Amino acid sequence: MRRRTRNGTGCRPGVEGRFEQRHREDQHRRGIGITETFGLQLEGLYSRKGLATEASAPGALELAYIQIPLLGLGIIPTSPSSPITPHFFAGPSFGFEVACKVSDGSGGSVRCSDGGATTNTFDFGLLVGVGVSIGKGSMAFLIDVGIDWGLTDVADGAGSSVKNRTFMASAGFIFPVR
Repeated sequence: MRRRTRNGTGCRPGVEGRFEQRHREDQHRRGIGITETFGLQLEGLYSRKGLATEASAPGALELAYIQIPLLGLGIIPTSPSSPITPHFFAGPSFGFEVACKVSDGSGGSVRCSDGGATTNTFDFGLLVGVGVSIGKGSMAFLIDVGIDWGLTDVADGAGSSVKNRTFMASAGFIFPVR
């Protein structure tokens, strides 16, 4: 059976929560600061993943997870007058399956439990990425890109190894909540 990664583009609704603190009046830092340029960040993400097969019976497996990454966040120091603050992040990600559907290639789909598919409901992975915040004062624009490298087999008890690999991109605003 030939497997391929399921690729998709476009906007998919999601929710992300982050904690942010300010280090200097003009520099934003997300997470809990340990040093001036390093901190820890806990996130909550909704993520859609899956795979497609091209065999005698083509089909797809569509999965949705609530992911909780615990990331080390490094700030790359810049000039105090610069509105740009680059950063990088890396750490483990803990995914909890909240939805699973199997499609038969003809447009129909059923829940995994009804279609005979068994999946691991927990997905452990590593998340690595870079980003930049642009702005001064109390608000900034944020852009991040990263890779979520799954280490757990998606299929439960299947004789093969199928793991999630996800490219992630996000954009948003950082603003104070009091």
